[in-house]
This record gives sequence, structure tokens and C-alpha cells, in this order.
Amino acid sequence: MTGSERAEPNVVLVGFTAAGKTTVGALLAARLGWPHLDLDAALEARIGLIPAYCARHGVPAFRAAERAVLAAALPPGGAVVSAGAGTVLPRATRRLLCDGARVFLLDVPPAVVLARLAALPPAARHRPDLLGGDALARVARELEARRPLYASLGAVVDATLPAAEVAAVIAARLAG
Repeated sequence: MTGSERAEPNVVLVGFTAAGKTTVGALLAARLGWPHLDLDAALEARIGLIPAYCARHGVPAFRAAERAVLAAALPPGGAVVSAGAGTVLPRATRRLLCDGARVFLLDVPPAVVLARLAALPPAARHRPDLLGGDALARVARELEARRPLYASLGAVVDATLPAAEVAAVIAARLAG
């Protein structure tokens, strides 16, 4: 069966910055034998580094570019999609990404977000602004504001586990 003939819905991973969406997405896709779309990587291939694009063009232009890339790159079904942390914020993008998909929130506490961000090289940090000042309080506020939306889209998965275990949990939920 080719990708265009797949009857399975896409599996979409959502969550805050550094929740593990890219890593878990790649592992899950390999486990399922499905293609993997990392939205941030597809977006950066088209617009360059996200922080630089946002600084030059603003967040509204970034969200429009994100939606355009998603519309062009979203597989028709049977793929694992790792969404950007804020991809689900605009309603139109959320619908495009999540309608008909199996959605999983990779949930992590603020301290884990900060530890994972600090471990990344600066060029890989899509949200470098989260590391300055009272970073823990800022991450906690933003994460708590987004968590209800993220959780309303699908099943919550503890993403503090090793990435391979998170992929295994999602695969088991998909099979069950």
C-alpha cells in the first residue's frame, strides 16, 4: 500500500517546547513503518531559522508561513507528524493538523523543559527567550496556559520517560 492509499489517520504529537516531539516522532514512525514529518524542520527548510524569521517578520507572518508549509507537506494519512510547540494555537492551523488525526500530548513539567533546552546547542533552540531571567516561572506560566488546549486535542502521555518508552506507550495505545 502506498502512502496515498493509507487508510490510517495521521498520528500528531503536540506539546510544549522540548517535550520530545521530534525525537519521539522519529522513533514512533520507525516503529510503525510510517513516514515522519517534523514540522519545524520542514518550516526551517523553507524559511530558515525560526527565531531569526520571527525577529525579521514577526509572529503573525511566522504562523502564516507555518500554516502554508503544513498545508503543503501534511501527509494524507498513515504518517507521524511532530508539530511545533505553538502550531496548534491558531484555530485554522489546529484544524488542518488535528482533524481526523490521532493526537497525543507529550507532557513534561517546566523543570524538564528547561533542562532539555539548556542541553541543546543555541542554534537548535526554537525558543531561546525561555532561558533568560526567571526562566522557570516564565515556562511554568506559558506551559500552564497552553496545557488545557494541548490536552483537549488528544491523549496525554508522560514525556519525562525516555523517548523510546514514550514511543512504545503511544504505539501500544494505537494498537489497543
